[in-house]
Amino acid sequence: KSMLEATAEANNMTALNAAMDTYRNAMKEICGPEKPFMAPTDLEEGHERQREGAVNLFRNTKKMGTKKFCDEYEDRLRVQVEEAYEQFVAGNNNKNVFNAARTPATLVVLLIVTHLMGYLFETFYLAQMDQFVDYIWWISALMICAWSYARYSGQYRDIGAYIDGFALLVWEQVLCEIYAGVAQKLFGLNLPWMAAAAIKAKKQ
Repeated sequence: KSMLEATAEANNMTALNAAMDTYRNAMKEICGPEKPFMAPTDLEEGHERQREGAVNLFRNTKKMGTKKFCDEYEDRLRVQVEEAYEQFVAGNNNKNVFNAARTPATLVVLLIVTHLMGYLFETFYLAQMDQFVDYIWWISALMICAWSYARYSGQYRDIGAYIDGFALLVWEQVLCEIYAGVAQKLFGLNLPWMAAAAIKAKKQ
């Protein structure tokens, strides 16, 4: 490796590190550990602004090397920014009280809904449907027991993870959209982050 190549590599790396530090510091001001939970859509908007700021800082920093060489480091910068953003997202999600209780809350909602549906089906003598929702009720009850044991004992974590995945699917595909619609119609509340989560889940 020539002295020129080593110098170009060094100042491109310096520019990359400076851009990353700028991004991290800006994001900490937006959603650092001491900041409260913020809507995912707002966090994503902040990320996009700071990402472009970091990229522009890297581009405007004087560097040695060809354009192709510098572009490789810009690509590395973008990858590192996205990795850092995933960590900020995880940290933000951990601040959301509902995330910690999402699985049991979702399963409890299923218990309540299936119980009410079973009562209605029994009232109208729909025995087969009543039996079907009864199965769902028992499955939900067993899931709550299994999830609670896995969560608080630290054993069978894979089972707990599968139940979390199921609850997340139900939340994003069904409950999220229902809650957002009800809040909009009854209280005039606009919950765009809920709607966005539901739309994103449908596209996946």
